[in-house]
Amino acid sequence: MPLVPAICTQCGARLEVDPNCEAAICKYCNTPFITEKAINNYNTTYVTNIGHLHADVVHINDDSSRDSRVKSGETFLKFDDYTSAEEVFSKLTKECPYDYRGWWGLVRVYSRKFTDFSIGRPELSKMKSMYDKACTVATPQEKSAMDAEYKPYSAQLERRLSERLNDTRQRMQQESYEFEAQKRNLESRINALSEQQKSLKQPSKILTIVLGILILIVAIDLFSGYAGAPAQAILFQFVPIVIVLALFALGIKYTVGKVLDTSYYKKVDQLGAEISSLRNALYNLSNANAARVRDYNERLSKMDGGR
Repeated sequence: MPLVPAICTQCGARLEVDPNCEAAICKYCNTPFITEKAINNYNTTYVTNIGHLHADVVHINDDSSRDSRVKSGETFLKFDDYTSAEEVFSKLTKECPYDYRGWWGLVRVYSRKFTDFSIGRPELSKMKSMYDKACTVATPQEKSAMDAEYKPYSAQLERRLSERLNDTRQRMQQESYEFEAQKRNLESRINALSEQQKSLKQPSKILTIVLGILILIVAIDLFSGYAGAPAQAILFQFVPIVIVLALFALGIKYTVGKVLDTSYYKKVDQLGAEISSLRNALYNLSNANAARVRDYNERLSKMDGGR
């Protein structure tokens, strides 16, 4: 007996069935169905209500229409127009999920026809999802043909992802060591310069101490000559001399100390400028390291994401 047209009750694919068989299995979605219901489904869709159907509904379940869409997608792939090819195959998967060629077309789009080894693990996971769906609705022969292309590519991509992941981690670790070494070097130089700055002695202060000691010695020596002298003599002779000496010492401290302090302040300012420069370098180094770590983490997430 000749086969008659029918429509799968599960996925809506157009089929040809033997009306004498009570049940059959859809070659697109592998779902069992009652033959009579599938035939009635076809009669209802294509005969009774044909005038009420939207045009693209009729087209999508037509084998020639699907073949035409697949051919369009394949042509876009040949032209390396992956955007247009993705649009065609995506629409095919939505309207004909039982046709493995839509899912398989997306796999080839995402992999750039199995030539792109720069994609990350999230993209690989997405591509694998499309491949699994294609295998679900494909026949064993179709699945075997897909395996021949997909499995060698995915295995090589996995190896490259692992190599890139290890290389990136090693570079990240090496650059972390270099950052820590540079940071310690800058901190060591800052501390050394700070200690050097603290150890500097202001000449005018040293001069003040020396002059004070000299005045004290002179005063003691003068006072010894007034031993036993009346208090009036000490008050009007010794004290004025001490005052004059003190004023003389202050004059020396002001004039000579100012000259001596010039080089001191110059050295302090020089050390301060070096310390400030090193602190800015340390700040910039820390910011650059933080940005580097964020960049590495994003790259690692892209390569290792989804695991």
